[in-house]
Amino acid sequence: MNFFTFTKLGRTLLMLTAVIAVGLAGCGGDDNPNDNGGNNNGGNNTGGNNNNSGGGGNGGLVLGKDEAWVDCDENSDCEALVFTKDGKVYFGGKEGDGDWVFNNTARQYSTSGNKLIISLGGDSDTATYSISGNKLTLNASGAYTRTSGVVTGIVEPIDPNTVVKGTFTDSRDKKTYKTVKIGSQTWMAENLNYETASGSKCWGDSAANCATYGRVYTWEVAKTACPSGYHLPEPDEWRMLIGATGGNMEEAGNKLKSKSGWPITATKDYNGTDDYGFSALPRSKAFGDEGVWWTNEKGFFDDGRAVSVIIYTLGKVAFGESFSTDQYYVRCVK
Repeated sequence: MNFFTFTKLGRTLLMLTAVIAVGLAGCGGDDNPNDNGGNNNGGNNTGGNNNNSGGGGNGGLVLGKDEAWVDCDENSDCEALVFTKDGKVYFGGKEGDGDWVFNNTARQYSTSGNKLIISLGGDSDTATYSISGNKLTLNASGAYTRTSGVVTGIVEPIDPNTVVKGTFTDSRDKKTYKTVKIGSQTWMAENLNYETASGSKCWGDSAANCATYGRVYTWEVAKTACPSGYHLPEPDEWRMLIGATGGNMEEAGNKLKSKSGWPITATKDYNGTDDYGFSALPRSKAFGDEGVWWTNEKGFFDDGRAVSVIIYTLGKVAFGESFSTDQYYVRCVK
């Protein structure tokens, strides 16, 4: 059976992609029993994500980290390759609004020059590949071919020394925010603190929390809360930010977390290194186990949820789903 031909082999591994693509949401750790995702249901977001620089012909597809590559056409028909840390790959897809279906047999993969070799038992399939920008192109050989399959997911790591820091003043209330330009993205380096007519508040109804952490917003309000020129990020814009740090979702949070404001225990300091000046904070001093931000995307299931981004105390970053009436922070981007 040719690996590069998608056939529906049974309903399996929807959660596999979610766990791999969103960075093992809810794993927790011995040092912090609260680091388990709280009310966020990580795992329903199956979009492609993160890292790996390099180009075709020089091993750029050798994946040292879990990574999903997704290609969708104008009909929302999608195909996906999901590579795992232990040198295995799964293949699957979906049609339109249908469910994701994955081959339940993991294949081993290897690379040689610009060739991707997929093997299962005595059979193997080979494709040449190239990488340009955020696109991976596969040219498969054999009885079945998949030519120029373009999938998104690669972001070149950004040198922290190239980050440009600045400020922005919101014309609506004259508040000034720190900003940071990381690659082509300009992010607010603070949570939004714009008081809307409804749907936002200070955490714990404390003005001091607003001054430190910004306001929390319902999803509907968050979608239009950013000032002119900025917007609520798409999940892919968060993925690009994660990719800029090197793409390892197990470690990206530590590079994005503030150097202060996170818990310190008798055995561990959970503050980050803030390599890029993003200065992510937890929800509040009272709830220091994670920081949660809205994206602009509805949840995978049409059940009143929306996609959120969580940075855990241990440093993991994950995508989850939260009820849109919940209130979380907003980072604006342009």
